[in-house]
Amino acid sequence: MACKQPVTHFERKQIAKVFDNILYFDDIEEFVPAGITTDDSTQLVSGLVNKWIMRQLKLHQAEKNLSLTQKDITKEIEEYRSSLLIYKYEQEYINQKLDTVMSNDNLKSYYNGSKPELLLDKAVVKCAYVILPADAPQYYTFRNRFRSHFDKRQEEINEYTQKYARVYYHNDEFLYFDELAKHVPVDTDNIENMLKYNSFIEIKDDDFKYLITIFDYKLKGELAPLNIVKNEIRRILLNKRKIQLIRNLEENIFNDAMSHKNIEIRN
Repeated sequence: MACKQPVTHFERKQIAKVFDNILYFDDIEEFVPAGITTDDSTQLVSGLVNKWIMRQLKLHQAEKNLSLTQKDITKEIEEYRSSLLIYKYEQEYINQKLDTVMSNDNLKSYYNGSKPELLLDKAVVKCAYVILPADAPQYYTFRNRFRSHFDKRQEEINEYTQKYARVYYHNDEFLYFDELAKHVPVDTDNIENMLKYNSFIEIKDDDFKYLITIFDYKLKGELAPLNIVKNEIRRILLNKRKIQLIRNLEENIFNDAMSHKNIEIRN
């Protein structure tokens, strides 16, 4: 006798019913992550079931109370379908054609020509700061170099900080003042006055000494430094490229249709 494979009958597990509509567990199974606790799983499933029940109840009420004209959504469905297809096609076209390479010249050109769009919403500083143990040796000699001779004595500053500093930061680019304040307990009540009247800040507590040398700063409302807004400029330029690509696409498909006499416009 020929061998036959046993037939497996999969019985769907019903977990809710509203009027004639049935919700099975496999309808929502994909929304329940593997590995979660029984309590979490129960709570999640309960929420999904309640949401499904309310949706079915609202749908039933809509079917019962709306007129035939109001329930005719054929036009809306076709409009949505058309819009969705066009959107997907445009996104695929952009993915294939968009040049995402952005040179420094591109960024600088936009930066130099679009200043009103790139104003700071908070203060930025160009600085160096160091956090030293309270008992760091030769502190006042180092402090003097860090405060008044930073450019000329950088080698000595680097050697000292490598030996004794808990944290040392020096960068030629701007950073937000509140980012500095995350690392150094500097007063943020009146940032504008602090920056206007202090190029050097010294703070001490029981454990550490904090030194900050400020080389430059810009306040809220001033033109943002290029390094602060590079990502924003990149986003703006990419968006402009996307818009231009869609315009080119529209022009090309229109001209192609016209050349093949696929468009007819009547007065």
